[in-house]
Amino acid sequence: MLQQCEAGPNVTSSALQNHRECIVVLVNMDIKWYVKLGFFLISGVVVFHIVINLVTEDKNHDLMFHTRKAAIRNKKPPDKMLHHPDDVDKKIVSLERQKDIVKLFQQTQNVERCSTVEDTVRHGERDSFPLIALASFPRSGNTWTRRILQIASQYYTSTVYWRGERHKENFADFRGAEYDYKEKRGICTKTHISSKEEIDSFPEGAILLIRNPRNVLVSTFMRSRSVKPELRVEALKTAVKQIQDNSDKWRKGSSSALAQWFRFYISWIEHAKRVLVVHHDNLCENTYHELKRILNFLNLPINEDKIQCAVDLYQCHLREYFDFQADYPDETDEFIDKLNQTLKDKKLPPLPTYSDYRPSLIDDQRT
Repeated sequence: MLQQCEAGPNVTSSALQNHRECIVVLVNMDIKWYVKLGFFLISGVVVFHIVINLVTEDKNHDLMFHTRKAAIRNKKPPDKMLHHPDDVDKKIVSLERQKDIVKLFQQTQNVERCSTVEDTVRHGERDSFPLIALASFPRSGNTWTRRILQIASQYYTSTVYWRGERHKENFADFRGAEYDYKEKRGICTKTHISSKEEIDSFPEGAILLIRNPRNVLVSTFMRSRSVKPELRVEALKTAVKQIQDNSDKWRKGSSSALAQWFRFYISWIEHAKRVLVVHHDNLCENTYHELKRILNFLNLPINEDKIQCAVDLYQCHLREYFDFQADYPDETDEFIDKLNQTLKDKKLPPLPTYSDYRPSLIDDQRT
């Protein structure tokens, strides 16, 4: 039939019917072709829309990531800031992503406002401040706490390790190490020592920073395996494997560190003349409130704008080395219970309920 149609219809009456059938065939072919063409065009539009959506969200995600990295870690606004939330195309960006963009934009604005706040941190004059310890077991967040305290108070902190700390890479951030801490130029003094002699050398009290011992044990073990930078990745992988396998090194190391952790805090609680207990979990979850508590204890003025800058510039980020349940020393719960009871007996804030802590009967009435 198609060949007959291509040959052209005859004008004779006997071929008229054939000519009509040709017209029907050609019309049907045209309809099918247009249907196919329409289908492909619609499909192309849909695919194009999906691609544009993905590319736009990826760009927003990348921009948010790089904006946050530059603004928070470098403490200054990047050259290219995130567009204002009102400029985001709400038709192609998910509601959840829009909320993230708004939150990040606000944080970025705060970072820009606080970009020079660390430049104004200063030393106190000699004998400006009481000699108060910032005491913690190692790997409990002492350095981070000092950093945010310096911004909130606008004064440097000191350290009993001032001779060695002045040679460290981060000395520019902790210039309190320029002076002997006994000159009382810093608002408080970092220490990891818990001898009675050390505690007595801080007659005006101590801020006691306490962290979940399980986190401390892991962080201490991983830190002890730190080596040269070029070998560190493999060394940390080995350490994680030792923890996962509950190796002899992990069992002995964690058991020894746990006993030291317990003795450290018992000693400070029993012998310090004046104590402010700050739980690391609470400081991470409610940094603003806990900073105000510390500043009040140090008898320093409250500058809410500076406190907010400290919160925005240095948010609490906990490192996760692995996602499995490690085997901790059998006496872990016992030591936690004893320390918690000591805190209660001294009418000090009890330990938080740690997520992986199994409270015993002694602690059922924790408040």
